Amino acid sequence: MMLAAQCHLAWLNPEKGFYPTGGFEVAHDTGRWWDAMLRMEQVSSFSIPAWAEEAMLANLMNLTDNQVGLLMNDPKIPWMKDKAFINPHNLREGFIAVAALARFRNSKWAAAAGHRMLKTIEQYMDADGRIDFRAISEKTAIPMRPSRMEGKSDRTTCEGRAIEGIIWFYEATGDPLALEIASHFAEYHYNKTVTEDGNIPKTIISPDNIGHNHSYLGTLRGLILYGVLANEKKYLNIVAKTYEKSIWKNNISFSGWAPHDLGMARFSNEDGDPEGDPASCGDVAQIALWLARYSGRTDLYDDIERLVRARILPSQVYDESDPRRNGAWGIYRHPFGKGVILDVFAAVLHTLTDICNDIVSVHDDEIYINMHFENESPAADIKVTNGNTRTLSVRPREKKSLNIRIPGWVDRNTVRVWICGEKACENEYKGNYLHVDSSCIGKGEEVRIEFDLPKYETEEVMKTSKRTFHLHWRGDEVVSCEPEVPIYTNR
Repeated sequence: MMLAAQCHLAWLNPEKGFYPTGGFEVAHDTGRWWDAMLRMEQVSSFSIPAWAEEAMLANLMNLTDNQVGLLMNDPKIPWMKDKAFINPHNLREGFIAVAALARFRNSKWAAAAGHRMLKTIEQYMDADGRIDFRAISEKTAIPMRPSRMEGKSDRTTCEGRAIEGIIWFYEATGDPLALEIASHFAEYHYNKTVTEDGNIPKTIISPDNIGHNHSYLGTLRGLILYGVLANEKKYLNIVAKTYEKSIWKNNISFSGWAPHDLGMARFSNEDGDPEGDPASCGDVAQIALWLARYSGRTDLYDDIERLVRARILPSQVYDESDPRRNGAWGIYRHPFGKGVILDVFAAVLHTLTDICNDIVSVHDDEIYINMHFENESPAADIKVTNGNTRTLSVRPREKKSLNIRIPGWVDRNTVRVWICGEKACENEYKGNYLHVDSSCIGKGEEVRIEFDLPKYETEEVMKTSKRTFHLHWRGDEVVSCEPEVPIYTNR
């Protein structure tokens, strides 16, 4: 995560005003940059350098300084003007940037900028919750971003993916207009983007639809957050059904391969398979995280840990010779490959920061260790060692009862526990968690658990090329693959 944060800094181009250049789009990447970097500050010792913060704040202000206040490339900058478009895709990126600044910097400018975006949406939104971006284009005399096949893209790529950003903005500012608009967007996508039985609508995955996996999954994320905020369980329930019935068939594989395209094949490799997107893998992990957090589905922590260990961490790029690559993720062509592009690794870093926040939690005056990742928190410190067994060392910082989640794939007969160096005679469980009462352990004293990591194999077959990969697992981590693939080579 520290490498990824440094990579964010390396993408700021000193020859072009420290704008992030060379990625998908400068405005888009500017929004993602702010969201990821401010979140990174909250979970680590990382701090945005003053030079970067000053430059990027000025850049964000400039890219929203237009007639409608939306985030877009600046046509007045010569090197940027040829890519200055009204881009509906950026609605989300504008809100996640100002929401993060309002939340983490208490920025009055960001609160005002976000409200201006909301007023533009209110002005150009129809009764169903769709924005007339063409009318915005006509008003500003800025062209729409070109699309290969105009009119064949579903609304997850604009309003749907923006729901979560608008909700974060509401939570940071309390702006009532944000909640009103989020409700319109959420209702539209409840009716159009999901189904009561959990199947993804055929219109979304049709080859006639310019679908985008990251946007579809982002819309599901927004529906969860709106359901929590509005206390409407139907949104959480329908996403949970979609997660169980469809996500693992259409959006991601067991090991974490997630296609960029959802529907029409636009970006494929030489075998005809869709290029992969680690940001979408992160989205699925985030959906699982929020369902665990808000719906009590603690079994889904298993999915998060597997996706992180088997796909996200192995696919990170390490290249000390190039700071713009070192620590990055990106779209990849090989189904088990690597890539580099800013908006993707910003999204992955965002997901990892949120996972960090849920590794340890405190409820009802008890400490819960939800995931087996190394972590230092106000409640407890965790160290993890993986081999043929996993050893987890937990030191609570307060004298409270301790609950350590045991993954569902673990044979509980292999779980061994030591408390303050003494082997426990009998293990006590509360659901998915090993329970250690506060009477048995003091502040700073160690609880160490160890369990066997089962070995097993899975097979993944690419839908288009039918290429088959045999994965060899140890617990929730892939140790090898046949045939050999890039992300598991030279580990």
